[in-house]
This record gives sequence, C-alpha cells and structure tokens, in this order.
Amino acid sequence: MAAAAMAAVAQADTIMYAPSIDEVSMGYDTLFKDEEFDVTAAISWGDLDAAYAQGDYLYWRLSVNGAAFSSGSELINASRVLLSEITATGVTSELGTTTATMEVSLDASFADEDVTSSGEASAQAINAGASVVPLIIVLLVAIFLRDVQASLFSGIFIGACMTAGDLRTGFIDTFATYLVNAVADADHQFVILFSLFLSGVVSMMQRSGGTRGLTSLMIRYAKTSRTVQVLAFCSGLLLFFDDYTNSLVIGNTMRPILDNFVSREKTAWITDATSAPIASISPISSWVGYEVSLIQTEIDRIVETNGGTAPTGLPTSGYAVFLSTIAYRYYPIYLIVFQLSLAIMQRDFGPMLIAERKIYISGRKDGGEGAFEGGGHLQQVKVRSSTPARAWNMLVPVAILVILVFYILVETGRSSTGADADFLDVIQASDSYTALLIGTVGTAVCIAVFYALQFTKDGEMTLPTAQSFKDMLPNLSCFGDKEEPKPKMDKVGSVASYNDDGEEEDIVDPSAGPRMLMSPMDSFTTFVNGLVHLFPAIIVLVLAWTVGSIMTTVGADRLFARAITGGSLNVGYLPTLTFTISCIMAIALGSSWSVMTIVFPLVTQPAWEASNGDLNIFYGTMGAVLAGSVMGDHCSPISDTTVLSSMAAACRLDAHVRTQAPYALLVALISLFCGCMPVGTGGYSTGVGMGIGSIVTIVLAFLLTAPVRCASGRLDPMTELYLLITKDEGLAEIKTETARTYAEKTSAVSLDI
Repeated sequence: MAAAAMAAVAQADTIMYAPSIDEVSMGYDTLFKDEEFDVTAAISWGDLDAAYAQGDYLYWRLSVNGAAFSSGSELINASRVLLSEITATGVTSELGTTTATMEVSLDASFADEDVTSSGEASAQAINAGASVVPLIIVLLVAIFLRDVQASLFSGIFIGACMTAGDLRTGFIDTFATYLVNAVADADHQFVILFSLFLSGVVSMMQRSGGTRGLTSLMIRYAKTSRTVQVLAFCSGLLLFFDDYTNSLVIGNTMRPILDNFVSREKTAWITDATSAPIASISPISSWVGYEVSLIQTEIDRIVETNGGTAPTGLPTSGYAVFLSTIAYRYYPIYLIVFQLSLAIMQRDFGPMLIAERKIYISGRKDGGEGAFEGGGHLQQVKVRSSTPARAWNMLVPVAILVILVFYILVETGRSSTGADADFLDVIQASDSYTALLIGTVGTAVCIAVFYALQFTKDGEMTLPTAQSFKDMLPNLSCFGDKEEPKPKMDKVGSVASYNDDGEEEDIVDPSAGPRMLMSPMDSFTTFVNGLVHLFPAIIVLVLAWTVGSIMTTVGADRLFARAITGGSLNVGYLPTLTFTISCIMAIALGSSWSVMTIVFPLVTQPAWEASNGDLNIFYGTMGAVLAGSVMGDHCSPISDTTVLSSMAAACRLDAHVRTQAPYALLVALISLFCGCMPVGTGGYSTGVGMGIGSIVTIVLAFLLTAPVRCASGRLDPMTELYLLITKDEGLAEIKTETARTYAEKTSAVSLDI
C-alpha cells in the first residue's frame, strides 16, 4: 500500500511541532463498490513546548470501518520539510456507509496524544449502475404523473438519500445543501436574473401593443404555417452568437405569431433546435471560448507527454482544431437540415404529429394542450383597447436587445484580451452572462423611454408636440396614467378599463386627451409583473440544475467515463463510442459543458496515440464529444437550454421533451450510421458523410412522417403500426377528425372560390 506526501513551506531543524489533521477526504461524495479510491489527510502543524526526541518520521495508519487497512511512515527531518498532506491509495469499500479514519503521529506506537492526531470521513458506497437511479426516477415520475416539478424533485430527493444513507439526512440535504447550492451558484444567478429581466422586457413589448402589431404585420405576409416556421427558423439562425439569447428571444418574440398556426410543442422545438446546435458550431459565439480552451488544454497535454515538442502533424492551435472539428459534428448540422425539411414539407411524426393534428382539428390559437400557463405572458399582460398595434414597438426593442448584448460581448472580450486582439479572440474571451444581464436591463430602460416619447389619442399615434404634452398633463398622476372611471356610455373613444374578469372594455371618455403610449410608471409596473409571471418556470430551472448536480454527486460521470476508457476497442469506432457516451451523459447530467469537461480528458490523448496521429480519428473523436454533448443536452429534461426553450415558448416541459426527443434520437442515429461510424472506420471522407447524411435526413423526413393536413387522416408509419397493435381509440379519433376537418376546410375554400 503506497502513501504520497506533499511538501509544505514550513521547515524545521528539529521537531518542535505536533501534527494535526484538519480534514480527511475520500475524493468522491459517493463511492462505488470495489472501485479503488484515495483517502487524503490535510495536515497542519502546531508548536510543541519542547523538541520531540523521536521526531524523525511522521507515522500514519488508515482504518476502514474500524478495520486496519494500511500504514506507513515518511522521513521528515532529513528533508527538513514538514508534510502538509498524506494520501493512501488503493482503498476499496463494500456496500453501505464507508468510514475512513486516518491517524498521524510522531510516535510509532501512536500512544503519545500530544503528537498524535486523527480524523475521519464517511461516504455511501453503491453499485456503479445505481448512479443512474435518480435520472430513471425523474423519467418514470414524469411519464406517469405528467408533473415535471414532482419528477425533478423526486430525483433530487432519491439522490440525496443515496448520498446521505438515510431518509432524514437526505430530506434535509435536499433543501439545505443541493437546492441552496443550485441557487447560490454565480452562473445560475446570472441565468435566473436575465431570464426574469427578459420576461419583464417581453411584457413591456406586449403591453405597448408591439407584439400584437408584429403579429398582425407578419400574418399579413406569412399566411401559412410553412412560411411562419421557416421565418422562425431563419430568425434563430441570425442569433447564432449565444444559445440562451437565441432561446429566450426567439421563443418570446415568435410565440404570438406561431400560436396562430402551430402548437406550443412545435414552437418549443423550433426554439430549442436553433439554440445550442447553432451556437456550438458557430465560429463566433459565447461557446467558442470554452470549447477552444478545452481543446487547447488537451493539445498541451499531448505536447507535454511528447517531451515538450509537438508530435508531427499535431495542430497546436486550439481554435484551428475547433474549426476543423465542425466538419465532424454531424448531429447539429443534420438537425438543421431536418428541421428545415419538416418546416418546408409540413410533415411530422410521433407525438409532435399528434400535437399538431389536435391544433389543426380544434383550430385553437392559444398553443393547444402543451401550453404552460405559468410561462405565458399573452394571457396575463393586459393591453389597453385604445393602444395602437404598431410592429415597431416590438422590432425596435428586439433590435436594441441584440445590439446591446453583442456590444457588451465585444467589450467584455476586449477587457480580457486587450484592444489589439483580433475579433475572433475577443468573442472567445467574452462574458455572455454579463452581456445578457446588462443587455436586458439596458433594453428595459431604453424602451421605457422609447414608449414614453410616443403619444396616442383615440386609438391612433400622435406627434409628441408641446401642445400634445400640455393636453396630456391632466391625464398624468405621478408619471402614471390616471385610473379612468367605468361609466356606461355610448362609444366615442376608447380608454383603458377592464371588467371584473380582467377582460378589456371600451369605455367612452369624450374629453380624453392624448396620453403616453406607456408612462414610466406603467412601464415599471409591467416590467415587475413580467418577472412574477416567470417564477413557475424558474422553479423548474432550479430543480433541473439540482438534478444535474445530484447526478454528478452520485457518480454518474464516473460510470460513463469507465464505459469510454474500459476494455479494448478498434480505434475506428472511438468516435462512435464517444458520441454515444457523450449523448447519454448529457441526458443524465443535463449539461453539455459538464460533459465536455469530463470526456475531453478521457478520449483526446488516447485518440491521438491509438490512431498514431490520424487526424481523421483525432478530429472525429473531438467532434463526437462536442456534438454528442449537444444532442444529450438538447433532449434532456434537466438541461437548462431545454427548460429555457420550453419556458420561452410557454410550453410544458414534459410536452416539449416528449415531442422533441423522437426527432433528436432519429437525427442522432443518422449521425452515428452516416457520419461517425463510416467516417471513423475509413468508409468515406467526412465531406461525403455530410452529403450522404443530409440526403438521408431529408429522405427520412419524408418517409417516416405524415402531413399535418391530410385528406385521409393517416398517421406516420410508426404511429399507424402502434395503432394497429393497440387499437388506441384516442389516436383513431384523431385520425378520423383530421380527415373530417380537411374535408370541411377544403369544401369551405371551394365555396369561397
């Protein structure tokens, strides 16, 4: 049994100090049965009244669950250096609570209490496979209860109990440790704040009539579901520089328009599919800096292992390697092709087809059954009936937001790199969290002024002249509009009033003069109300983060790492295995960045060495990490981008995951069998793989789907097979009603002609 010692800065001619163990660590929060781990004791030294005569050695011994496990000694006087750390390696455990006790002493017999100290640490030991139990619980509860908050909390509680070893401690840790830590994380606080602030900004845009104006304008030109979906897709491509910005802006701004044509599930899919997949492959985005830093670290490790010189053929620039891996990231590229194909063909399959058919049959314009009331603003933001619907009151704020966020991204990057750095380096070093937070706050201030400078009268815009401002003064009270009475009179002009049910009423006030489109007080109140509306979704987001933390705590990351590095494998299949494991890890952990951090050190150097410097394998393996982590993150119910996308689209999280997962899985399979596997084994080049995979994606987008609007009402092939086996009455009814609705609408069009 070996022990390792770390040198401290303290030195002594003779031993005038006594050792004291400050902390004992076992390396992991949860242990795996029969898996080796290290026990480390941190040591400090206190003064002794007199020199200790037998102080040439520091003796240590380790016991596990009360049984002696190993012991040793370290010579300290010869080196004249006191030890700050002792590590015992090769420790194993059985199932249940494992307590490791470390003792150190200057006395070989450990009898002299003045120069002896001890400390202990405890952890639960489980079977490695049990580390995925919390995720399984999350999925099962979500499926059977259809309650995402309950499912996420169940996973947290089960994981906490597994780590603590008993129900009482697990219950306490659930709240006092894991939930608190999720909220206390600085990055998480940024996400919560800019999500809340953006919600407030969106509420202001709705209150101003901007959302209604843009919806009316786009409906005038975008008269079909196909046009609107393609427009939303193209809008997502434009916001390539950050996934959070993409999800929140596209979801919130396009939702009112998409509601007229598609389900909330489809809105969430469009929002999610153009967020992380786009940002992850963009040469300029908030992701690039992190991805390049991971790649550069692994390149430096290879160089260090090679004696400090780069092996022949190894690119030494992390950014150059990042750009090279884009051609090997099949999933996000195939996904873009798949999404556009479905939008153009107007076809779907599986749960998404059912959600779209229900909207088609019912004619609903509120998002359908997948709508999440806690995440929607349109039903909760009251718009004055006298407020003109002008598209610029939404377009200008969105433009301000995008410009501010991009400007702050550049400024934060320059503060890190210096003024002389090139633009790509600046973007890589930027702080996206700060940019999003300050950008949303700045947007709120700017549009509050923008709305206050617009005057309206009798439902129309009027110029903000000195006379109109004078006429408006009687209607102002502390920079807020006076509350209008509710007299019953004939209509002459509209003023702001609502009945007891919160519905708009047009109340006559013949003497009403001009008013601000939104007064400063109105803007502030609307902004605050927008924050309140988002709280249910924020709860889901915090729970999702906590589940991700729990998965790491119980050791799911180590389980997947073992699967990647264990056993012998043909090097040509390394990209395939890496992609698969990265997908599963990201689904389990809910964080693509966490998976990248874990997997890159496991596979990059082995890929280079095992392939003898084959760049096809090297780039393919790293591309598989980046693409696989995005795929898993994309369909994980605990991923922040998944939650943010459903939140921005005001779609229930369970409905979003249920309808999106089949699409993500199909594209992942295409990525494996048309990209990773044949390219890795030398079947053809990655360029050919991109072409073949894209063609296969388009063909399957037609063959495996069915039109949303269909004369026969037929479903997609897999759902038809399911219906044939199960005789599901609900599906049969949807099929019949689709045919009836199609016939009625076709007949109505013929009559109009």
